[in-house]
Amino acid sequence: MNPLERHCSRCGAPAGAKCKNYRGQGKPTCKARLTGGALDAQAGRRAVARARRENATEAEVLPLLAYAGLVADHTAEEMYWRWRRSKAVAAEGWAGEVNGDDLLRDLQLIAVRRFALATVGAEAFEKLDGYCHRTYRSSSYWYGFWRDAFSGKRIEFAFERVMDRRPGEPAVRCTDWYERRHLSRDEFHARFPYQDEAPQPADDGGLAARLDEALIRKRSASPSTSATTTGSGRRRWCASRPCAAPATRASRSLRS
Repeated sequence: MNPLERHCSRCGAPAGAKCKNYRGQGKPTCKARLTGGALDAQAGRRAVARARRENATEAEVLPLLAYAGLVADHTAEEMYWRWRRSKAVAAEGWAGEVNGDDLLRDLQLIAVRRFALATVGAEAFEKLDGYCHRTYRSSSYWYGFWRDAFSGKRIEFAFERVMDRRPGEPAVRCTDWYERRHLSRDEFHARFPYQDEAPQPADDGGLAARLDEALIRKRSASPSTSATTTGSGRRRWCASRPCAAPATRASRSLRS
């Protein structure tokens, strides 16, 4: 199956058209369109190109070793498995550092999007949600986007070029937008709290009091610090014991 026969959910390219970047220029086919053999073929082509670049770079940096044949010849298979290992290491690192705030935010966004679908309707929700995913790649910005959309901010989807415009007039004109106030910002924050609220008091069986008592005992048992002033005016810090008097020239002569 030709990957161009279906709509691209990543860049928004319609069926029959090539994938485009944010500037509207052509780019390699997104992975969202590739399945099975097409995805493997793309990975193979990238591995071949990566091996070719690696060999050319080493030949340019180490010309004498390359002329003597002492530089390793990188193959496409080597580059492919190096790429696979990098992906696996990155996935393991991310799995070990899952941010709880991100998980809570994603769970909250599920409720926000469900409320948006029921409020604005299926057609408007599809436009707003698609615009949100195309414009803001990170979900960290989605909460603010839906808050602005519900509070009446104008969300512009499409533009057209103004032909024969006069000096001072805009070069483009918005042809599709959404602008409707459903909730105020305060109402949105009240319905979907963004910041953590103060924890409610709970019966801990006296655990907090025992911890405070243990910390107080530990603090009182630790050696206290005191300071004295030497003859030269410098301060010398001592731990819980009286500091010896600074040695004078006469006392040093007696010791000797």
